[in-house]
Amino acid sequence: MIFFWGSSSAEEQLPSEGRVEEVAVRTGPAERKVSERASQAVLGAPRIRRLAIQAELNDAEEVEVWTGREADEISEWAARTALRCPQSWRHAFPKYAAELSAWSDEHVDSAAKSLPVIYPFSGADVLMAVGLFPEAPAYMLIAEFKPGHRRSLFDEDGRKTGDVPKKLRIAAGLNRAQNSALRWLGHVASRNFEFSVTTEMHSFFRDVGVLPTLVLAVHLLGYEPKSESSKTRITRVLTTSTACVIDFTLGSQQKTLIYVNTFVSDANDWKRLLEAHFLKERDLQPPFSFLFKAGAHNVARMPWFADVVLETGRFVLQDESGLRVSAYNSRRRDWDITPFGTFVDFTRSQRGSHPDDASEIRSLYQNSQNSTLPFCFGYCEYSQSGTLMTASKKDTATPDFEQKMLRTWPTTLF
Repeated sequence: MIFFWGSSSAEEQLPSEGRVEEVAVRTGPAERKVSERASQAVLGAPRIRRLAIQAELNDAEEVEVWTGREADEISEWAARTALRCPQSWRHAFPKYAAELSAWSDEHVDSAAKSLPVIYPFSGADVLMAVGLFPEAPAYMLIAEFKPGHRRSLFDEDGRKTGDVPKKLRIAAGLNRAQNSALRWLGHVASRNFEFSVTTEMHSFFRDVGVLPTLVLAVHLLGYEPKSESSKTRITRVLTTSTACVIDFTLGSQQKTLIYVNTFVSDANDWKRLLEAHFLKERDLQPPFSFLFKAGAHNVARMPWFADVVLETGRFVLQDESGLRVSAYNSRRRDWDITPFGTFVDFTRSQRGSHPDDASEIRSLYQNSQNSTLPFCFGYCEYSQSGTLMTASKKDTATPDFEQKMLRTWPTTLF
């Protein structure tokens, strides 16, 4: 389910900082309740202006927000957790992000570098999103795992060490959240941060959700090996049953990470998602950059999926699991596509399932002067560099592109 911000006719005083209270807000024919913890300084005024409403069930959704000292405690939790893992893991994380950023600086369309990024089928892959789009103000990750809750970070009752990886046995006393985040980190570190396995992630995130892993990943993006500290600071965390939002500073940059637990299965799902409060609250409007890597090609290849991506996007970076190559220049669309790495076929488990799609990609690679990649992207079953394609919309150079996009968004898509 996707949740929207609704406006309230009532104006109730916010609860004092550090407390959680139920506030009744009239939203029409029924009264609904919402729990919110927030700092007046962050929201800018001592009023409740927004309410999370569950669209399909016409019911209220509990929203909890942590700012100020409580946000600092989350940063401190991430720092403690990072020090519990092998030094090589926390040193390799920002190093790999820097390698991705160096490549991106040369090959990502300059007009796309400062756009919000949407990453469907992402898992917890903050590293790839921020590494490839280091100047973006916001990143929306969309995946099938529950988001989790801040409470799990400090859950003393859930302490256990039995399923801690062998390398981490020295870290006795890990709680479930630390255990989850470090198991994920070890999982991706053993694969050189190139990919993760969905069945493994279900195991990692089953008890506490994905939030602890996202918090740790955000911390490690700013990790500085010499000082064994991070230049990342988390300033605000919001959670609901279907999403979490992390506002943070990375050096001098202000960034937002949005994680949504949903599966985009038709055009209506896209509409609900792109109209959701996570974007509207921060006035994040199209055009977007899109990232696809090791995702669900059986969904991404569908025409309705491509329609939304190519109408709201300015730049796409994908492997073979993203949109069909033919989608970029169908229906009077005009995109420049550049291939990198190599392409042989879909993964061995998918080989033969989409022969026309594979033929389109082979034709692109055979007719282009593609460049090698300094890192693995995608599944990399047939080569060390894998398959990467960038696509840029040509008509973005017209003077009225931005205004036309905002005027027609999102009604013309559905």
